[in-house]
Amino acid sequence: MGSLFKTLISIIRIKVAKLLLVVTKFLNPQNLRLFIQQYVGTFFRQILDVKPKHKKDYYTMFGWMVSKRLAYAVVIIVGVACTYYIFMMSPVKFTFGLDVGNGFPTYDYDSWGLKNFTGKANIKAESRYIAYTGDLKEGTVEGAGVLYDKDGKIIYEGAFAGNMFNGQGKLKYSNGKVHYEGEFVNNKFQGQGTFYRKNGTLEYSGLFTDGLYNGQGTLYDEASTEIFKGVFDSGAISYPELLNKTTAEISEMYTGRSKIYTYAESYAVAMEQIDAVSVVDLSEDSIAETTPVEKIIVLKPVLEANGNIFKTPTELSGYFDKKIYEGSTNILFGEVAAFLCMDDKETGAYIDKSTIAVSSEMKDLIDIEDYDTSTELYIRTYIGNGLAYTFYYADKDSPFVMYTIEQAETEE
Repeated sequence: MGSLFKTLISIIRIKVAKLLLVVTKFLNPQNLRLFIQQYVGTFFRQILDVKPKHKKDYYTMFGWMVSKRLAYAVVIIVGVACTYYIFMMSPVKFTFGLDVGNGFPTYDYDSWGLKNFTGKANIKAESRYIAYTGDLKEGTVEGAGVLYDKDGKIIYEGAFAGNMFNGQGKLKYSNGKVHYEGEFVNNKFQGQGTFYRKNGTLEYSGLFTDGLYNGQGTLYDEASTEIFKGVFDSGAISYPELLNKTTAEISEMYTGRSKIYTYAESYAVAMEQIDAVSVVDLSEDSIAETTPVEKIIVLKPVLEANGNIFKTPTELSGYFDKKIYEGSTNILFGEVAAFLCMDDKETGAYIDKSTIAVSSEMKDLIDIEDYDTSTELYIRTYIGNGLAYTFYYADKDSPFVMYTIEQAETEE
């Protein structure tokens, strides 16, 4: 009995070994590829063999004889094309049953189907979150839509064209506060718009060019209170626009914190929130409100113009038409008022504030009785656009701390 059982086991092993050998040989990649090529080749040769053989091999349609095998081939080709569309172009492939709650089809950002779609849809980013919901035209973001970050927070909502922000829209900070609301051109602030700080307070409203304040606009402080209304140039206040304005006109343009300095027949108004000082010289019969401003002092260590920043003498020489003076000069009342606006660390190398005699000092009004007129400052003066720009230095090699703008004297 035991011998018979062993014999039976041996026979089974041999049979199984042969079966495994056949299966292994069949599943060999090279043999499997050869089998598929032969089978598929034979199948399609039979399908596409449309040579006439028998009348039963044809369908009669509208008096025409159509090969059955040709009809089968057409059906197969159409079926393959439909299957390709369903699995490669239809949004169903990419939703995987996901319901985003708006009823729109959902595409991967790089899907073939997206390239031909027109209508409303959702688009998934590479990391699989819904990045966009809105209008599409032949696969391009065009019309109204909403752009989201990976946490589902709104980045932008408004008009699109050519896959970019174009038209009226609203851009938001990561904390959900509005960053900018207004007109866009190719993702940049362009036209009329309103800019907000990250804490939600209003900073600027007016015209923009290439993402910068440019043209007529209004500036606001941290409490969203208006402080200045005037002209801006490439992101900065156009200080030359203040020249030759009357003090009454400037008081309408600037409504922020200010301080008045007086000396003899002159006075200066420090516009603290826009870093500028206007200087006026009064004659005996002139009226302060109607007297034009002769000099604007900008309390900044840089010149901002045409969207660029200029600091060094080389940069300034490259920007202006020409330099007309470099050397020492005695300090004037306007510069004294400007230095009094700055803290001691900034002005220590330029002027000794202890030499300035103040006869009366109130919160917003300082009457200067006397100052050391022999104090010398190192300056460089340039001409540009009919204006004289003078930059003030502690010495020849130091950076400038401020600059003045005046009408240039005409050459005779």
